[in-house]
Order: sequence, then C-alpha cells, then structure tokens
Amino acid sequence: MGFILFGLFAVGGLFISSTVFEGLKKSWSDAAARLGLEINPGGRFTAPTIRGRIADVSVEISTFSGNKKRYTQYRITHPPDGPPVKIKRQRGLHRFARFVGGNDVEVGDPRFDEQVIVDSAHRDQVRAFLTPSRQAAILALFSGRQHTAELTHDTIRITTAGYQGDADKIVETVNWLVSIAQVMGHPAEVDAALALQQQGELGSAIEELHDINEHNPNIFTQMLEAEALVEHGEHERASQIMAPVLDAGPPEANGWKQVADGPAPVLLPAPSHTEPQPSGLRQQAVIDDLFGGTHMSFEVVERFESEYVNQRVAWSGTVTQAHTYRHDNDFGEGPGQKVTVLLGSSGTGSLISNEVHAVLQLGSHESADPGRSVSFEGTLLHVDRFARKLYVARGTLI
Repeated sequence: MGFILFGLFAVGGLFISSTVFEGLKKSWSDAAARLGLEINPGGRFTAPTIRGRIADVSVEISTFSGNKKRYTQYRITHPPDGPPVKIKRQRGLHRFARFVGGNDVEVGDPRFDEQVIVDSAHRDQVRAFLTPSRQAAILALFSGRQHTAELTHDTIRITTAGYQGDADKIVETVNWLVSIAQVMGHPAEVDAALALQQQGELGSAIEELHDINEHNPNIFTQMLEAEALVEHGEHERASQIMAPVLDAGPPEANGWKQVADGPAPVLLPAPSHTEPQPSGLRQQAVIDDLFGGTHMSFEVVERFESEYVNQRVAWSGTVTQAHTYRHDNDFGEGPGQKVTVLLGSSGTGSLISNEVHAVLQLGSHESADPGRSVSFEGTLLHVDRFARKLYVARGTLI
C-alpha cells in the first residue's frame, strides 16, 4: 500500500511539473517574440530559457531550483567599462561588515553609500566608474523591487522568487533592465545632463534629457526627465512622459506619477514695488525637513509644493558661484544674476554631498562675488532633491 501511495505522489509531482513547464513555455514564447529574442523551449520536465540581444545589450532569462524553492534569473550584459567590482544592496550584515574590516568602497554620497555595498580592490578607479548617472541607475535598480540584485562592471543579475509565468512582467522587467544597462555601459550623455543639475541649471538639464530621449528613448532617462519636470513645476509634461513607462519603471514611479497628476503649483506673479514680509521659515529647519532623509524622492517635491513654494524667506550663506544672464531656463528673462549660495548641510554627516545650496535670482546691479557671505530675501520657487538645491526667485541682498 505504501508503495502504491508513493507511486501516486510521484506521478502527481511529475504532472504538476509538466503543467508548470508547459505554462512557462507559452508565456515565455510570447515574451521572447515581443522582445525579439530567441527561446529554447526546454523539454517536458525542463524549463525554457530566453537569450538574445537588444541593441548592444545581451539578455538571458533562465530558471533554477534551490533550497526547495524555484527562482527566475535575469542576466543582462552590457559593454564593459571600469575595473572589476561587485555591487549589492546594503543589508544588515553588510553594515556590520563595514565595522569589522569588510571591503566597502564609499563614493562620498551618503544617499548612495547608505544603500549600496561596493566591493572592489580598485578604490580610486571604482569611484571614477560610479558617475552620477550610474549611481542613480543603481539606486533605481535597488529601489523596492522584490528581487536580489547584483551588478559588476559589465553585468546586471537579478533573481526573483518563483517561476515568472506572466509574459507582460517578463517584457517589463527586461525593458527596465536594458534601460539601466544602457546607462551603465554608456553614461556620458546622462552624466552631462545631471552635471547641469548639480550646477544649478535644472531647466537646461531638462532640455538635455529631452534631447537624449528624442534620439534614443530609454525608460530610465525618461523617468529622470519626468522627475526633473515635476521638480520644475511642469506637471502636465511630466505626466505625459511617465504614462507609457509607468509599469516598467521603478516602484517610486507611481509616487512621481501621483504628484505629476496633481495640480502644479501656481507661482506668484512678478513682484510689485513692495514684496511681502519674509515668512519666518528658518533655513536649517527647511533643509532638515526636505533633505534630512525621512522622505522618499517624490515626497520631497510633494512636501515642498504643499508647504514651501511661494514662501518669502530671509536666509544667509556663502556665495560659491555667480553669473549674469539675459535669459535663464529657470528664472526667465533678464538681465539678471544667477547666484549659488551654500546654505548648510542636511543630516549629521560632514561629507560635501550633504551640502544644500540656494540658486538665487538677483538683479544685475547686485554685488555677489564668490566667497562672500551674504544675507538675502527671496521667494521659494523650485526644489531639486537630486542636486539638493532650492531655487529662490526675486531675490535681493539685505
């Protein structure tokens, strides 16, 4: 009797496995056809695999079993660049290893260093390899998805629990990973746009990202453009860009879409002869509230628009750079001056990337030389959470 029951269970197990693999073959064949990739259908009791190339990126999807569980693995290979390195999501044991001699290269950006483990013997080369666009791509890859992810200088590998049998999910995942791989392999154009953001040129960065997406649409760079548009107060344009890439984008994309779908802030009209009195907002309190690490990226913009936009402030800091303009993509028609002022630091760290700056619009007659300590009044206009900058319009020195 025991032998008969064992045989029935064995046959049942084979039937279940056969049914699982037949379902996989159908959905994977559909996904492969939509992606333009090749499929090896496998056998009656073996899972299929998908392989091929999208542009200059190699794609491989396979399955495996381990610890009595089933897994789906995506392996994406892009043109190699940089030194040997392994990059993983920061977890509790990794944090402990840092205090007992674990090898973790820090790049100097607390937002990145707190979330990512960078394992390499080539510290200086790795820091040069991890450009702003690559850091942003890695953080987007690690943000909230239910998978284990690992990157090297030429490979992205993610593992998800279970055999993925949804063709739509496979296509979305591959398209998202390919968009990340394309930036990891060729970061120069995106780095140039993000450099403009770091320089306090948010409007110009949006133009650069738009040009990139006009010529070579990419889910990741489209998300960067949409996020920058939301920060710039251009909700409708951002919403239009995000709609077709929402499902394939990172989990935070839904939050950005909700902000973009909400009403854009109504900016105050041009100044009259008398500006309103400053609101009394303390600059360090605003810095800590927006950049202290308690908000997700889209929540920073959402909070700024609900609590701070159009508020008149009286703050102070040290001028780090200044230039005159006739037309500016953030402040409009001149003549005027665009002045960057160091306001302070967010959090408790001492790293330079904790620094928060005001990008201040001044009249062309004002004197604001780099290195000078200034006090100013102005009206809060935009926030750029990526570059940690607050844009302040209609400023005057006091």
